[in-house]
Amino acid sequence: MSIDDSTRYCWVYFLKQKSKVAEVFWKFKTLDKNQANYKLKMLKSDNRTGYTANKFEKYCKEARIHHQLTNIYTPLINQVCERKNMIVMDMASIWLYLICSCTICEEKQTRKKITVRYLGYNNNNNNNKKGYKIFDPFTSKVIVSRYVKFDESRT
Repeated sequence: MSIDDSTRYCWVYFLKQKSKVAEVFWKFKTLDKNQANYKLKMLKSDNRTGYTANKFEKYCKEARIHHQLTNIYTPLINQVCERKNMIVMDMASIWLYLICSCTICEEKQTRKKITVRYLGYNNNNNNNKKGYKIFDPFTSKVIVSRYVKFDESRT
């Protein structure tokens, strides 16, 4: 999560590995420079492995970004980020109540009646699929379908 200290604007990036921090930060810095038209001068982060890797430190030096590290396990020093983490986690916990069981109702030839979980609406123009994002717990796959029947009695 990246937060602008002056405006409190927040960018959230999900990482599968801590080693990807440098790559994602580089993309964030480029995006931020293009959108806000200002240069990043200082970065404050915790003293954990993702932000102290050689690749990340080297990138900060090359980009002339002052990297300030806070002490580990001292959330009082990094209050803005810690508070934003709490807000994001609270927002994520609300989604637990919005999950609804549903059934995919495709054409008669391919009709499957499987109980799946509704994740959201897919409006992604890159893959030209518009419909409901459904998670199938049996195959652990996400399916996009337009024909879904929601069972609101089982929420």
